[in-house]
Amino acid sequence: MKREFEELYENLVYVTQEMIIKTGDGGPIGLYYTLPSIRRIFGKALTADEAGELLKEFSGEANETLTDLAVTAAGERFCFTVGKRGVEYVAKTCENGGFLKDLINLLRENPTCDEDRVVGIFKKYSDDVIVENSDEEEFDRVIRFGGGKPDGLYYCFKFDGDHTHYHRLTEKDYLSFGFGK
Repeated sequence: MKREFEELYENLVYVTQEMIIKTGDGGPIGLYYTLPSIRRIFGKALTADEAGELLKEFSGEANETLTDLAVTAAGERFCFTVGKRGVEYVAKTCENGGFLKDLINLLRENPTCDEDRVVGIFKKYSDDVIVENSDEEEFDRVIRFGGGKPDGLYYCFKFDGDHTHYHRLTEKDYLSFGFGK
């Protein structure tokens, strides 16, 4: 796979894996990306048509493993449909499933769980866990793995008493949204 496609591929795999764990769905799974997200991933000022051409090439290369990946466009919005065989591939090959499964199950079984329990899940998988306070209205804490293992994503948590929820962001998206400044 071309190097320029690796970040998008990893992102699709992460999100597909999360959807499999949350829903138990065997596919197909539709994932939507806006043109600004595609621009951030590729680091290029693409038009919608240019992005569409690039994504057509990407889907051809990604089909080696995601087998039945389809990409469609509606203006500046792109839908990646990971078909049943692609979902099966992700379910069988992802190494990060243990951590993410544990985190999702904790939040599913304990929707009001506190920060200590969430951090405990992270520490089960790494001694290098970074917890940062946030001034953002959408979330209270940002938790991530130092060194990027088992993943390099930023987990942005809101602990509001009635419900604990999170967003997973790549570092690039986290910074581009103006967080962490």
